[in-house]
Amino acid sequence: MKISIDILKENPLNQEIYGDDDEKQFNELVEKIRSSGWIKAILINNDYLIISGHRRVRAARILGIEAVDCEFVTSDPDKQVEIFLNENAYRVKSNTQVLREAEMYFEIEKKKAHQRKIAGVTPEVNLPQGRATEIATEKIGMSESSYKKGRQILKRIEQEDDPMIEWILECTTAQSIDAGSKLAIKPTGFIKDVIERTGGDKDKIPVAFREVEQAELK
Repeated sequence: MKISIDILKENPLNQEIYGDDDEKQFNELVEKIRSSGWIKAILINNDYLIISGHRRVRAARILGIEAVDCEFVTSDPDKQVEIFLNENAYRVKSNTQVLREAEMYFEIEKKKAHQRKIAGVTPEVNLPQGRATEIATEKIGMSESSYKKGRQILKRIEQEDDPMIEWILECTTAQSIDAGSKLAIKPTGFIKDVIERTGGDKDKIPVAFREVEQAELK
């Protein structure tokens, strides 16, 4: 079914989890659509909220396409979130984006566990079994230890008002969850010193981190 892109609504989860598009990847998508003239159907719910296809809709707007093929998803809200995450399974993602996906899976599985407890269901019922953390980490292909470190990083990012501190935590975690975890537990003054030494260059973060650590030992 063709639907005007003007009435399609962006899902808040898209920005919350993935943030702004990687421009290189997005430009490649625009060129693929331009050359092929084909756009995979956009998944939407009954409120015209996009479940899958945010970048395709954005590309369509740039290319002057006024209507796109859409398929309605009528399942419950939690299932819609799962579909949203599953549709992004093969997307190139940063460690921070993967961790935010894990948080969504974790919350969904906690709800399912609570529903199983209330209903008194048996293992034969077609619902995922096991702890929420185990299931969430299995879905994103991450160890539980890395996920626990990652949750601490996300918590620190959420607590920060300084966009530069958010920037350096995001960039460091993108390189390594272990490195991001080590930086996230440092006091604000330490992190600001690291930022100053980088001059805004994310590639200088590891060296700047070591320099500030060594300076503190003197």
